[in-house]
Amino acid sequence: MRNKKGFTLIELILVMAVTTILLGTIVTIFLQSIDMYKTDETKSANQSSLNMVSSKIDASLRKASNVYVDGSGCHIVHSTSEEVFSLNTTSKVISINGAYLTDRITDFTCSNNANVITVFVRTINDSKGSYLTYNSTIVLRRGE
Repeated sequence: MRNKKGFTLIELILVMAVTTILLGTIVTIFLQSIDMYKTDETKSANQSSLNMVSSKIDASLRKASNVYVDGSGCHIVHSTSEEVFSLNTTSKVISINGAYLTDRITDFTCSNNANVITVFVRTINDSKGSYLTYNSTIVLRRGE
């Protein structure tokens, strides 16, 4: 027999199988890292939105003389002004006096029960179905 150079069919099939397994593993790892990035990005944006809302509401409530709720939103009354926090459920945007504050919010409730103010805020879901909430109860001080 002559000395033939080249690969046998079995060698080629084996190399193709190993290559397919390696590429499949690499693609899976790549797709998982993209999914984790998107989830982390959503969580970070949700946290930022929640921090923005909570800090603005807390600062406004500290100076409040009265709080009432009607169809247009949560009215926080100060000695010389009033701030109206409202949620547009379609665009998921919270605004103050009609001006954009932040987005990514699906639920915003405010109540006043004998000067005990309760505020609840919920962000949109991330790709894993997780969401963040802010729940605060504040007692209005009188006579200051």
